[in-house]
Amino acid sequence: MKRLLIIEPQLSGHHFRYLDWIASAACDSDWQVTIATDHRFCDNATLVSLRARHADRLALHFDDFSGAKNGGGLIELIQRETYYWKKLQAIFRKVNSQTTIDHVLLPFADICLYALAINSRPFGKCPWSAISMRPAFHCYEIGLSENKPGLLTRIKELLFFRLANSHAVGKLCVIDPCLAEYVTARQPNSRVLYLQDPADINVPAVSREQARSTLGLDTTRPVVLLYGAVDWRKGVRELLEAQASLPLEQQPTVVVAGRQAPEIRNWLAGEAWQQAIQQGRLNLIDRFITEDEESLLFSACDAVWLGYRGHLGSSGVLWQALAFERPVISCDEGLIGWFTRTNDLGVSVQVSDKEAVANALSALPATANQASGLTPLPGRDFAARLIQAIA
Repeated sequence: MKRLLIIEPQLSGHHFRYLDWIASAACDSDWQVTIATDHRFCDNATLVSLRARHADRLALHFDDFSGAKNGGGLIELIQRETYYWKKLQAIFRKVNSQTTIDHVLLPFADICLYALAINSRPFGKCPWSAISMRPAFHCYEIGLSENKPGLLTRIKELLFFRLANSHAVGKLCVIDPCLAEYVTARQPNSRVLYLQDPADINVPAVSREQARSTLGLDTTRPVVLLYGAVDWRKGVRELLEAQASLPLEQQPTVVVAGRQAPEIRNWLAGEAWQQAIQQGRLNLIDRFITEDEESLLFSACDAVWLGYRGHLGSSGVLWQALAFERPVISCDEGLIGWFTRTNDLGVSVQVSDKEAVANALSALPATANQASGLTPLPGRDFAARLIQAIA
């Protein structure tokens, strides 16, 4: 029986869903699986449940990942990537000394993608595969961004291609079809494999009116949903200021659902938003959202806000909107803007243009042709394709 080591230090957001799908698919495909993650999650209920479901095929290894340095500067990037590369190597050596590992899988290789490109053998002769979600060096070249790349971006591109052609790598999976096409056009025999961003979404048999009633939302106005962890990159300021600029009778209800960053929480506590909150035109759900609440929120809304700032990658919220047949108001750049325009999923706007955002809000709910032909990919199917590719 082949042995697979999955190293995933983070279990927040999409990270655990990916880990659950991948580990389950590997166990179902007769792999003996070891998951290495941070010791903070040793009592995590969902991880314990995953272990119980595959008790005969799944082992857990806990380690300390607290040494990673945050920050957006070049020095911090180098320090962080070096730290994670060394940590991956140390964990592999420790686990491999106890049981021989046949393959290593990194569900989020972006923690040290470029360090791996410089030295692609942290696991010695053991082959490995990975999923990379963040590369954006191709966006300017193919018209997804107006920002001309600088020297650092070009270096990242060279390193990515180096990694994509490394003999140590089994598959380098990406969830960006434009990136996969960009790489294939230049290196047809690279290790890059496109896998559609997965989304396990159960659409309940509940009407829009029932969902709004359950959530206590105004039933007389259109509803726009901003969903997920809320920080400035989500365009919350641009959305709410555009809403406030409209005449009262044209303002949709905005629901901001998801745990807020401290600076967002402080900003929304300001006097400027209290009247809208009291009158129900602004609804704030500042906490983790359960699956049942998530389904109600998407059922209740008329459109989903994806006007993200400086975000050139994909978003799981896009696929959730698609599953619920809800149009989106998106940024006009990056993969989100590309998906929206190419498949007529809604309206894309320059997020910094308050008038354009306000016009999109006042035109609700008729913002999209929902016969896009796109279909969300269930997480189990995504994981099965990945495991089959690295087998």
